[in-house]
Amino acid sequence: MTVLTTVSEQAILPPKAFPHVKRPFISSHRGSRFIAPENTLQGFKAMLALGTGVIEFDVRLTKDHQLVVYHDEVVNRTTDHKGPVSSFTVSELKSMKAAYNIKDKKGSFAFRNNEEIKISTLKEVFEEFWGKYPKILTSSDVNMNIEIKDNDMLASELLIDLLSKYEKSNEHVLIVSNYCPPLENIQNKLPLVPTGTCEKEAMSFVIYHILNDLFYPFVEIGKLFMKDRLENQYSAFQLPTSHMGINFSTPYFVQDAHALNSKEIHYWVVNTKQSMKQLLLLGAECLITDRTDLALEVWEEMKLPLTNNWMEKYQDYLPYVIKPSEDFEEVHTCVAFICQVIGSIKPILIVVLVLGLFVCLRLMSYIFGMMCQGKNSKLKVD
Repeated sequence: MTVLTTVSEQAILPPKAFPHVKRPFISSHRGSRFIAPENTLQGFKAMLALGTGVIEFDVRLTKDHQLVVYHDEVVNRTTDHKGPVSSFTVSELKSMKAAYNIKDKKGSFAFRNNEEIKISTLKEVFEEFWGKYPKILTSSDVNMNIEIKDNDMLASELLIDLLSKYEKSNEHVLIVSNYCPPLENIQNKLPLVPTGTCEKEAMSFVIYHILNDLFYPFVEIGKLFMKDRLENQYSAFQLPTSHMGINFSTPYFVQDAHALNSKEIHYWVVNTKQSMKQLLLLGAECLITDRTDLALEVWEEMKLPLTNNWMEKYQDYLPYVIKPSEDFEEVHTCVAFICQVIGSIKPILIVVLVLGLFVCLRLMSYIFGMMCQGKNSKLKVD
């Protein structure tokens, strides 16, 4: 089936991610890595049993050019082996214990002796939750936020090939990556598949917002010079609440995003109830979290709608939910040049912006003074 690849003309607005999912929604980060074995089928099913609307996970290329579900560049942190994912074949990766080093709240290795928890291929995940292709997906099929971890066109080509085998798969995925080329390849070949902004585009939006905010409400400079370029086919900004000292979680920030071709704001990784409530009140469409359990409590307290079609089906996987051994924040490493530049010159940038604002205020004060002086002179002459 190749329905996704034949579109007569580009849509005016970018495709909406997960149209069947009620807003706002919960996305379980790596299958909620603090409370279940991360990026595994067991962890995904456990979160679906709890009531999540979307499972989020990462894909990487193997030595034999397949996509497997794994986050880190190396397998050391979670498995009983060491080395880069790209140095192993799928067969070798599947021989590992995928949750070997995961601890529970007591510090015990909760899944060390579990032989069933394996690293899965992306194809296996699709077949597990969508069934074998060819197939037309419906609103009852599981939703997936998939991050491409490799800056390699092969990764996007393999993903495109798999998505093309499932009709209406575009309604059940959001594809994201720090890197622009894989996402642009998907936009070109599967224009109905929603994508998140790559890091370069996300940082361009940050600059756009800062320029708008600089002289607001007098003039929004970003809209004058950058708006047209940012109204592209990316569907959502997936951002932390702050980065490099810049606050991304303000009402005006969210408003700026929504004004750009109705782009959504998805915040990661949000792990406290207080932060969740604050971001939801700002208008965030999605919270990507390691604590799906806490997010569900927030949804209940705030009386927010849920898309939890799979709770009953996966109840047997609730024993895979554990109390977390630790809560730590996601560390973001810049990959885009613009992000690296902003990070390295941030102190200089702050000084320049402050000086620019000071000069602007002084100039406005001078002009206002001259206008008043001219008016007073005119009155004296009269």
